[in-house]
Amino acid sequence: MASPLYNESSSQADTISAAAKLRNRFSDPRGSIIVCPGVYDELSARIALSLGFDTLYLVHPPVCLYGTLTQMEAAAAFSHRIFSAAPDSTLITDADTAYGGSIMIKRTIQLHRRIEFRARFRAAVEAREEEGNEILIIVRSFALHVYGWDEAVERMEIARDLGADAGFLDGVQTKHEAVKAAAIEKFPMIHVAQGRFLPQLSVAEAQEMGYAAIIFPLASISSAHNSICKSLEALRHQGEVLPDTTLPGDVKEQVGLSEDFMSIAWGDRIALARH
Repeated sequence: MASPLYNESSSQADTISAAAKLRNRFSDPRGSIIVCPGVYDELSARIALSLGFDTLYLVHPPVCLYGTLTQMEAAAAFSHRIFSAAPDSTLITDADTAYGGSIMIKRTIQLHRRIEFRARFRAAVEAREEEGNEILIIVRSFALHVYGWDEAVERMEIARDLGADAGFLDGVQTKHEAVKAAAIEKFPMIHVAQGRFLPQLSVAEAQEMGYAAIIFPLASISSAHNSICKSLEALRHQGEVLPDTTLPGDVKEQVGLSEDFMSIAWGDRIALARH
């Protein structure tokens, strides 16, 4: 039985911020590796939390598909809803410019210049300090795709020197590269996207390499996509849903909302009985 995601007594008693907790876990080499499954909506997040994951990674492209909001606005709204349901959880999310028209594209290209990169990053560090260090700055570098290994590592080191808390190289594709990336001081994370990392890297292997955290961004969305396609194809071509379809009660139980729905149902019945 899934336990409720919101515990008022524990959230009030624990005054350590999520950022501080994650920062402490990154700095403790003796701790177990942090496994961050990718989530894309409230249901996938609630399921992950109910299964014992306490640190989630927000996959941005699926979030943007829910409407016409910009990526940043959609992610902020999503984060607020998750923390309302589970205030003790930690959510890692991108804060990039992967949306917009030609002006934003031009601006993104300009950010590749070293001097602009430094200035923008200093601004992020200043914003963190103004907020009382209540956020963690995690650098995600795409330079490996374009400029190669040496340039990508140098940019990560610049970010580290400017005050980044952690980071990872996007585009690590082999275990040999993963071992090299793990040696970058203060950047103990790895991002493993199914289909791009061959062979697949396991949690145990990542911890042995020295990583403090491993992200599986497509862990939820790929499974959801496959299941939705399979179910709807059966309905479209066979005229029936698959026999292993999950019932609404199973979903409520999984995410810890059964009692809430029962209270609402009984309240409606009592109200009807009084009229």
